[in-house]
Amino acid sequence: MQAGSASRRALSSLASKIHPPMPLTSRESQQLLTLLTTSFRTHLDHQPIGAPSPHSAASEHIGSILSNPLFAHRPKRRASDSVAVHVLDDPLGWFVDEIASGTADISKAGVCLAALQTPTSLRTSSLPRRDASTKAKPASIIAEWLQSSGQETTKEFVSFPLSGTKAYVSKTHVVDHLVPMLIAEGNYAPLWRWWTYSPAQRIKDTGFENKKIASFRDNLLVQILKGAPARDQALGLFKQAFIFEKSHRHEPGYGYKHLRLAGGQLVNMIVQDPQVPCSPEVYNDFTQSVPFWLSGWSPFVQAMLSLHHPTNPDPEPGFALLQARNEESITQATSIKSRRRFVVRLCLGLAQQLIKEYKLSEATWVMNFTQTHFADLVLRQNIAISSRHTKEAIREEAEKKNLALLDQVLPV
Repeated sequence: MQAGSASRRALSSLASKIHPPMPLTSRESQQLLTLLTTSFRTHLDHQPIGAPSPHSAASEHIGSILSNPLFAHRPKRRASDSVAVHVLDDPLGWFVDEIASGTADISKAGVCLAALQTPTSLRTSSLPRRDASTKAKPASIIAEWLQSSGQETTKEFVSFPLSGTKAYVSKTHVVDHLVPMLIAEGNYAPLWRWWTYSPAQRIKDTGFENKKIASFRDNLLVQILKGAPARDQALGLFKQAFIFEKSHRHEPGYGYKHLRLAGGQLVNMIVQDPQVPCSPEVYNDFTQSVPFWLSGWSPFVQAMLSLHHPTNPDPEPGFALLQARNEESITQATSIKSRRRFVVRLCLGLAQQLIKEYKLSEATWVMNFTQTHFADLVLRQNIAISSRHTKEAIREEAEKKNLALLDQVLPV
């Protein structure tokens, strides 16, 4: 009896909050149905085992629906002002009004996000801004709308190119706007939901072929890692993705290969700026994961990562790798120009580190190896400079030994 009364009260409240009031147009009816269906499925997916009671679960479910802008927010009347003025004046407020009136779609979400990222100086200056967008978390609000409206499972979400007035719209995927904003808001849940969403189900939802869905997932992970505020966090996020793909690697659409693009991005970040601090534990985890997602090329990448270790740079793996390679294997491994450049960079880095460690004969061997195999990429003057550095290091070492001998024989 109590549950029945509560349900009637909830439905009555639900009906009274709909904007515009019943009866709805076919579009608005569809949005309402989608919201109810999506919310119900979400609560079923996340309802813990041993939930308190069906009444409590129903109340939570209905509460989440009523908090949606479609019910909780009454759209403001716009008088005769142009839409562009309102978008520039208060992008988030304008989009929430669109949600409340049942007219929001992905293109409008893109317009809102692009306007939010437009410098304030380029926005309208004749009107005082209401600053609604600065007091809320706009990316989280839009991500929640994408889920509750069912838009994040549509074809438009995966392939959406923004279009519209050049004043505040760029040709960028709506997700590209959302990723850095959600990370800045500390909300990773939508990002992982989109990335872990079943590729097979998304193919069914969108009608796209597997290649398109794989590209969406791969690029989304790259954007997530690029948006991480620190290298430790980026490596930790990659580890989380690696564990997920490992546990789902036998299912269609998943597997280690979907980590290659993001993993390569992280390697480039490390090579370009190895001085950025990070914990050795998470760095070692990343290094050990390389053979799983990179296969045959992994020894060179692991050697480079060992060379740039944050606390214990080690040239030995790279030096041993070069010594073990014959002419044919080097040619095969570096058949791609970008890989040839990578190996040259590895060689020069090895030589530099070996000189620092006063392993001068090994450094000389590496420089000769580089000149022999990659003469087309390494200028002779660079080799000459490196050789001069080697001679200087030898001279410095000899001077240190002489000073040590003098200390022993001269009286204190």
